[in-house]
Amino acid sequence: MNALPVTKPPMRIAYLSGPTDAEAIFADLRSGAAASYFGTNYMRQFLIFADEIGAEALIATWNEGGKREHVQERFTFVNLPPAQGTGMRYYSQMLRLQLAFLWRFLRFRPDVLLLTGNQDFWWVMAPLKLLGTKFVASFHGVIWPKYRPPTLQQRILRPLNEWLALRRLDAAVHTSEDIRAQLEIATGSQYARIPDFPHLPSYEERQFRDIVPPEELDRRPFRVLFMGRVERNKGVFDLGEMAAQLEGEDPGGYAFEICGNGSALDDLKRIIRDRGLNRVMTCHGYCGPDQIRSIMSKSHVVVVPTRKDFDAGFEMTCSEAILSNRPLITSAVCPALHYLRDASIEVEPEDVIGYSNAIRRLKEDADFYTLKRSACVPLQTQFFSPETSWDTAIRHAFQSLNEPRSGESAR
Repeated sequence: MNALPVTKPPMRIAYLSGPTDAEAIFADLRSGAAASYFGTNYMRQFLIFADEIGAEALIATWNEGGKREHVQERFTFVNLPPAQGTGMRYYSQMLRLQLAFLWRFLRFRPDVLLLTGNQDFWWVMAPLKLLGTKFVASFHGVIWPKYRPPTLQQRILRPLNEWLALRRLDAAVHTSEDIRAQLEIATGSQYARIPDFPHLPSYEERQFRDIVPPEELDRRPFRVLFMGRVERNKGVFDLGEMAAQLEGEDPGGYAFEICGNGSALDDLKRIIRDRGLNRVMTCHGYCGPDQIRSIMSKSHVVVVPTRKDFDAGFEMTCSEAILSNRPLITSAVCPALHYLRDASIEVEPEDVIGYSNAIRRLKEDADFYTLKRSACVPLQTQFFSPETSWDTAIRHAFQSLNEPRSGESAR
């Protein structure tokens, strides 16, 4: 009698994501619709990867869509409302949120847990190790803030995370050298046995093909572009100070375009109104890909004034500046500066006058602007290459799970 063929069950992956609408991304993917998100969409890449390896996946997110659980093919989407409090209330709410996800993961019994969202609470997932679950971390933010002392809560959570999660990782991917250096410190002697794989944000060239070159634009007004979440720690109120200063020096000489939503949007609009900056600053709110390209086509420079209390992992808007052939003004709070320095002006973190001086210099010194503008082109290839993408890095990380460990990391 012939033996029956042995079939290997599909891999089961639990994905601790973040505040994203995974179901909407899945629906776009299945319908063949063009991505509605400008830039890198890691959830979309994960869904494609899981599809290709035939995995069953439980995807945990937290966004404003309320509590829900929905099964689509081999994917189960679980969403819970996000933590809303501040201070200790926020941390207690986030702990309850992560415990709820842990309970769901324990019932799912994953082969692999992919950790992305809310790094401070990865330690909550430690009981999954008792089931034999392997941990793969995908870092999109630094492990601790570079420029400010940790809060009391962070001083408590960091050692929990290091001992119960980071030092028990089976593989990691990361989006900047800053993160890699912190991971080495956090994992100590365990770092040598954790394969880790770098990646960069990845884009399709067509996303930037129709953007008008900046040299074709009139330089008055000199248009400054901000893209991203409209939050205090993203530096949006600093933008208001820059606009007021430059408008006072040269009325009508500058214009600030603000693209994005966030909790500080109403306060920013109030400041614009109260300080009489309506003709200088325009808040566009959420912008789809076509609107982003249109506003980019009218802008001269991109400013990313992220403040010290934001734990930036890369800051993708920095790469989007370079890909649109616009010089970048930012600080070392943004790890992207390490990769984009030739086309950037570095300013000290939170130095509003320094940012204003950099904007003014690019407006008034045409040769310097051309130098920075020309430096964009050689830096663009790294963001178009599949070899530097998250997709490639995560595939290497999953492949490494089945490889024997020699005590040396895959670098």
